[in-house]
Amino acid sequence: MTPDRPDLVEPISDASLVTSLDLLDHEQGIRAAQTSTRGRALQTLHGSPDAPLHAMVNYIRRGSYIRPHRHWTQDGAVQKGESFVCHKGSGKIIFFDNSGNIIRIMPISAAKPEFILIPPQVYHTLVANSEMLIMIENKTGPYNPETDKSFHPAFPEEGSKEVEALMEEWLRL
Repeated sequence: MTPDRPDLVEPISDASLVTSLDLLDHEQGIRAAQTSTRGRALQTLHGSPDAPLHAMVNYIRRGSYIRPHRHWTQDGAVQKGESFVCHKGSGKIIFFDNSGNIIRIMPISAAKPEFILIPPQVYHTLVANSEMLIMIENKTGPYNPETDKSFHPAFPEEGSKEVEALMEEWLRL
């Protein structure tokens, strides 16, 4: 606590804890996404999956399928919001209701950057319209692959034969 503001915690003075990523140099991330079978890659700034805040740069190649999901589980054990800013390229965030119907399509573009906050209980996916979509993301940690998200049951798993037609449909929206 500080004397003049008892509600504030004393700031950490260890500058060695500060991390950064050059947002003008995307060569490594783009190369990783281009060679990935999933068509995307992630560069992280947080030091560990256990970190309370995850700061990342997402590289998403056109045609990469991100299964609709939300960062919320029925038992309430996981409730994670996430925020995005489009840094390069263009695409869309598609939002779904519990039945799998599209309820909103949000165009995203580096030409008109917006700060987007997605609450935990909202099903969504990202679709790259440009050859490469680069998104800056923050999400509540820690990360556990077993509990981080719940996938929408109306949509196929990655690698399913239905994915290609679905991606073509979403790209046309």
